[in-house]
Amino acid sequence: MQGDINQCLSSLVEYELARGKNVAYYCANPAISAREACAMLGQAGLVGTGPLFLAAEMGLFTENGLYRLMYEHLPEGPAVHIGLDVLRDGVIPLCYGKRTVLTGFLEVPNNIRLIGLDSEETPQGDWFENDSVQARGPADMRLASCARAVLPTIADTVGASASQVAGVIAPLVVGFTTWLARQFAEDVGAFDEALFVSRDGYLVKEVYDVFCSLHGDASLPVSRYFYTSRKASRGAIVSDEERKGSLSYFAACGLKPGKTYAFIEFVGAGTCQRQLERFAPFCLSGFYFGSRVGNHVTRKLDSQLYFDEDHVSFFSRYLVLEPFLSADEASLSSFDSAGKPIFEVEYRTLEELQVLRDVHEGVVLFAREYFENWYEEGDVIAASFVDSIMPYLDLCDTDRMMLVDDLSGRVLTKVVDEPMPEDEAVDSASSTVDDMPTSLCQLLDVFDAVCGEFGLTYVATHGTLLGAIRERGFVANDDDIDVAMPRADYDALIDLAAWGVFPEPLFLQTPENDEEHFTGGYARLRNRAAKVTRPKNHCHFNEEGVWIDILPLDNCPVDDKEVEKRQRIVRRWQRLLYVKTYGDTGCIWDVDPHKISAYFLLADMMNRPALCRRLYASCTAVKPTGLLTCFAGNYRCKANNVRFAETDIARAVRVPFEDVTIPVPDNAEKWLDL
Repeated sequence: MQGDINQCLSSLVEYELARGKNVAYYCANPAISAREACAMLGQAGLVGTGPLFLAAEMGLFTENGLYRLMYEHLPEGPAVHIGLDVLRDGVIPLCYGKRTVLTGFLEVPNNIRLIGLDSEETPQGDWFENDSVQARGPADMRLASCARAVLPTIADTVGASASQVAGVIAPLVVGFTTWLARQFAEDVGAFDEALFVSRDGYLVKEVYDVFCSLHGDASLPVSRYFYTSRKASRGAIVSDEERKGSLSYFAACGLKPGKTYAFIEFVGAGTCQRQLERFAPFCLSGFYFGSRVGNHVTRKLDSQLYFDEDHVSFFSRYLVLEPFLSADEASLSSFDSAGKPIFEVEYRTLEELQVLRDVHEGVVLFAREYFENWYEEGDVIAASFVDSIMPYLDLCDTDRMMLVDDLSGRVLTKVVDEPMPEDEAVDSASSTVDDMPTSLCQLLDVFDAVCGEFGLTYVATHGTLLGAIRERGFVANDDDIDVAMPRADYDALIDLAAWGVFPEPLFLQTPENDEEHFTGGYARLRNRAAKVTRPKNHCHFNEEGVWIDILPLDNCPVDDKEVEKRQRIVRRWQRLLYVKTYGDTGCIWDVDPHKISAYFLLADMMNRPALCRRLYASCTAVKPTGLLTCFAGNYRCKANNVRFAETDIARAVRVPFEDVTIPVPDNAEKWLDL
C-alpha cells in the first residue's frame, strides 16, 4: 500500500472505531518512536483510542514476549492489530484469541521521523516550568513547587551543571523514598533493617536518612549501606573461601539468622537477591526502582517494583541515570576472611568523582527542602509523574559519566558508538589462539551468571566436557565452548536474550535472528568484540565473534528405529535451511544427487521463518520418555543418536574449568562417547 502513512493509519483506525473495536496500534519498524506514532494518530484526532505498543521502544523483537505484553494490557473484547508482517502481525495475534485482526501493509517513507512532528515537542527548559508535565495529585504538585523554589539556590551551591542533573534525579529518588516509606508503614515490624545495596543504593539511602530524621519513627527500619555485587554474591556460591568472607561480613554487620531484611536496589533482575538467598542465613524482601525484565520472567523473588514495564521513559534512560546514583567508591569484588570488602580498580577520574559528589549534594539539599517544608504525612509521589520528568535528563550533560558492569567489566553508557576501552575489547586484527581462552572464559562467566540468575539448567558437552574432565580446561585446538540445555530452559534463554539480559557486545545468535547463519538449529552466544570468522561464512554478513554453542536437548524415543525416523525428519528441515542460508550444494551431505535440485526448489518456495518453525516442531514432537538427545545439532555428527537420561542433568556437579567452574552431567563417560 503506497501513500501517506498518516492517511493509511487514520483510515484503518477510523474504520475499526466505527465498528466498535478497541484499537491497539503496533508498529514493528524500529525507525518509528512512540512520540512519532502518537503524533501521527493525534493529527487524525485519534489520541487515546487504545494502548500504544511499539517493539523498538520497548526492546521487544520476539514473538512470545511482545504479544504477551500487548494482550495482557488490552481490554477485554474485540481488538484490531495493525502491523507490517503477515506472520507476526497477522497470524500470531489470532493464536492469542483476538477475533479481529487487521494487517496493514505500509511502505514507510524514508522521512518517517519528520511526519507529524515539530520542534516544540522536544523537551525545553526545566520540567517544573513545562505544562506538559502534569502533576497527578497534591504530592506531585508540592514536589514541583519545591523544585521551582529550591533549584535556583542549589545551583549557587553546587553549580549550574550539577544542579540541572540533580533537578531531574531528585524527584525520582524522593518519589522512590515516599513509596518505600508507605510500604514500610503498611507492614510495620516486618523488617529488622533496610539494606541499601552498593553501589546504586547509596544516594537512595542518603535521601531515606533525611526522611527518617524528619518524619521517621520506630516503625521505619534502620538503614544500612550493604555491600554486595553480582560478582561477589556469585563468587560466594561457587567458592567456599569467598562464601566464608561473605558470612564474616554479615556477622560483622550484626545481621541475624532467621531475620528478614528489606533489600533495596535500583534497576536489576534480582540477581544479587537470588544469589544471596542461596547461602545467607536470613531472608530478603526486595524493593526495586524497576526491573529490566519486569513481570514477564518468573522472578521467583519476594520483591516489589516502583516502576513497572509501562514506564518506557524511565527504562530507556536508566543507564544514563544509574551512574549518578552510584557511590563514589569502586565496585565490590569480594570479602577477605575477616569480612572486609575488597574493591575493584576505580575507573573514574577525580573530576568525574567530584561531579558525582556535587550531584549527590544537590539531590540531598532538594530532598531536605521537600521533606522539611513541602511533604505532608502519607504523601506518595506517583511513579508515572516521575517518569514524565525523565526526558529532561536528555538536556543534561551526562555523556561523560559512565558505569562499569561489575560482572562483565563492560562500560555501560548511553553513547551508542562509544568505543570500548583498549583493555576491555579484543581487537579482531590481533586476536590469536592464545587470546581465545580468556575471552571464552569471560563469555562463559556471563552466560553462567544469567543461567544462575533465572534458574536455567545447562551442562558442558562435547569438547568442553572432555576438557573439564581430563584437562580442567580447554583441550588442544578447541576454539569454542559447548553446552547443552533442556528445551524448556533453552527456549527461556532465547526469550530472555530478547529482553536484553546479555549486554552489548554479546549477542545470542539463532537461526531466527540471523538469516546469514545456520549450524543445524541451535544457538550461539557470541562476543562481537572478539572477531573470529570461519571460511564457510566469509562471504556472508552473519554475526561473528568467539562463541558458546548452546544445544537444546529434546525428548527422545526409547526405540532405536523411532529415533532414526525422527532424525530423518529433522534432517530434511536442516538441509532446507542450509540450502536457504548458503545456497550451494556443498552445504548439505548424504543426499542422493538426483534429489538435490528438489531441496533447492523447496527452499526457494518457503520463507525462512516457516522453515525454522518446521524444524522446531520436528525437534520437539516427541512426548516425554525420561530420555533426551540433541536433534538440532549438526546432522553429520552420529552422536545425535546418543540418548541421555534426564537424571544425568538433574545430578550434574560443578567442576573446575580454567579459572571458573562449569556443571558436568552425571554419567559423563557416556556423554563423552560422542
